Amino acid sequence: MPGLKQSHWNHKAIKVIARSLARDRLWQSLCAAILLLTSTWMMVQLLPHWIAAVLVLPIFGATYWIIVLGPWRPIRQHRLFLMLEKQPDHFVWVYGLINQMSPYGFLFMRQGILYFKLADGQEISVSIPDDRLKMVSRFFNRVLPHATFGYSAERERMYKTNPEGLRKEV
Repeated sequence: MPGLKQSHWNHKAIKVIARSLARDRLWQSLCAAILLLTSTWMMVQLLPHWIAAVLVLPIFGATYWIIVLGPWRPIRQHRLFLMLEKQPDHFVWVYGLINQMSPYGFLFMRQGILYFKLADGQEISVSIPDDRLKMVSRFFNRVLPHATFGYSAERERMYKTNPEGLRKEV
């Protein structure tokens, strides 16, 4: 299987995906920090023995941030990139959708989401700018020639019953 090669790392599509993953990681870290600070403040306000709470909560929060979110990890260590390099045959279906938010009929926001469906029934989704969705999808069509591209209701039914049925013969 072709998969992601060293020469692909400078392609625009990979840079778009990497920026998107970095942005998502930043938002996760920011939300974790806000939750940690809010929880600490609430414990200080509500608990009579707040010293122990103030000492224990930041330790758990920092541990969660370091182990789970891992802002120190390079983007190349993201699950998507590791699988594209080492297990490209695990991808069976890739499709992109554009989500539009239009409250009261006014276009507020458009965001593309690229879905990578795996042979074991799992999914990896990446939010990318809608104007880049086609370019990124074309790139992955070359990198993953065995995967089916594009969404349809029939493909979704097939994926739910037999994910391997979406794999193309190369």
